[in-house]
Amino acid sequence: MSFPARVHDVLGVGFGPANLALAIALEEKYPSLDIRFLEARPTPDWQPGMLLDGSDIQNHPSRDLVTLRNPRSRYSFINYLYEQGRLLKHFNLPIEFPLRKEYAGYIRWAASFFSHQVDCGRYAVGIDVVENAGERVWEVSTGSGRRYLSRSVVMAPGRTPYVPTPYDAAAAESNRAFHLTKYLPRLKELTADEPPKAVAVIGGSQSAVELALDLHRQFPGTRVMTYPRSYSLRLKDTSPFSEEGYFPEFTEY
Repeated sequence: MSFPARVHDVLGVGFGPANLALAIALEEKYPSLDIRFLEARPTPDWQPGMLLDGSDIQNHPSRDLVTLRNPRSRYSFINYLYEQGRLLKHFNLPIEFPLRKEYAGYIRWAASFFSHQVDCGRYAVGIDVVENAGERVWEVSTGSGRRYLSRSVVMAPGRTPYVPTPYDAAAAESNRAFHLTKYLPRLKELTADEPPKAVAVIGGSQSAVELALDLHRQFPGTRVMTYPRSYSLRLKDTSPFSEEGYFPEFTEY
């Protein structure tokens, strides 16, 4: 069996915000490393199906890809706004957190600096340990048949969209049942002729509330129902303790 001759120092599976932050850290601390990232989608977009008008990221803008590790980095959200000529306009907005559309633009901007390290449209399907020139390395195979060798592998493929039973069968057979990650394109298909008469939103998370509010705004005559598992919607953002998940000591724990 033949193997690709090139062995990378680091191979990242997925190129969302997690591995993008890794790419920035490696460039700033270890610029001589041979690094490659595999991204299943055509472009490294951030939540393209959920860029709703007026919705924000519910996080402080300095909790971006780099600032907590290196406040002087050129890849900060603040520097992105500055280079886009929108820094003062952003600070003048009567909002606490950045809009989701703005943050998606920031992710695209930061990712553009690493396009030479990313192979898009490469869906990882397998991983193994192999011998190559007397060295034991990782081999990652993709759906296209191409294989990659690396001394280190960092897995950050993102979460798999989950559609519970019995809606999974309906989602597979019809475009009228779908996961929130496909919200905007599917909604455009369904409302091409006329607004829906009724829509059910299954779940009680932040995203479920945003979908319900967006549906009410776009289609005031549509009956919108939410079905959370618990007795009410979750108010996790009212507690400061939910943000401690970002603290280094919690990560170590």
